[in-house]
Amino acid sequence: MLEKYHAEIQVEGKTIHLNYHGYLTNDQVWDEDIAEFIAKEVGIDLNICYWEAIYFIRDDFNQYEVPPSRKVMPREIGHYLKSIKCT
Repeated sequence: MLEKYHAEIQVEGKTIHLNYHGYLTNDQVWDEDIAEFIAKEVGIDLNICYWEAIYFIRDDFNQYEVPPSRKVMPREIGHYLKSIKCT
């Protein structure tokens, strides 16, 4: 099981470093294999709606270069997912 404060994980032969919150220390190393690995470790099966939410958040981050706020993110993702019938 992925522990909250892991320093690193091994995914597809790559060492991925995490901070003390369990987040990637380098967002440029992110790929679908890493997402699948982390989801599996916490008991989540990533279906198409999860992937849509993940890509929405990543696109937002890439556009604004900051993580979406916890206040705005649920509303914006909710509207988007509802528009593509993922609710």
